[in-house]
Amino acid sequence: MSGGAGFSFIKLALASLSAGLAVLVVSLPLIWLASNVHRWLGLIVALAAIVGIVAAIGFVANRTVDKAARSLREADNPPADPNHR
Repeated sequence: MSGGAGFSFIKLALASLSAGLAVLVVSLPLIWLASNVHRWLGLIVALAAIVGIVAAIGFVANRTVDKAARSLREADNPPADPNHR
């Protein structure tokens, strides 16, 4: 992108899905261990993992978009030069 913000939908998608994948990788052993204890416990942990995956994707996407919006606002409104009269 040639704009000043440096926003990329590909970076947004990769960062968000990487966060979801990281939560999935961490939660898979927990799901396996919980399902060995009891199948309902495994189901509960799996549902919590799904909620965690969605939350991680949303969190990373929101931070990425907020960062791009902030840099775009700063590019549109440069700070005033205090030495300029």
